[in-house]
Amino acid sequence: MTCCVNKTVINFTTKGLQYVGQDEIIILLELDETNLIPQEIFLHLNDIYNEAEKGNTITELGFSMTKSHNFLGSKEHGGFLCEL
Repeated sequence: MTCCVNKTVINFTTKGLQYVGQDEIIILLELDETNLIPQEIFLHLNDIYNEAEKGNTITELGFSMTKSHNFLGSKEHGGFLCEL
């Protein structure tokens, strides 16, 4: 994103969550200097899918909590606030 903030970001967009009653999700994540994609994102998206399959969906201004105690390299990250 050299146009705006001169940061390296990656866009995760789901396709198929609607089949389990969950709105599709877009995550725009700033990468660190290594530019490695953190595997925790995929685990978190899988957890969201599994919870939606059980009927636990995330609604507008809902919070998707992680199961990890060290999400994205920090104990201060606990998930994502969802805005539709």
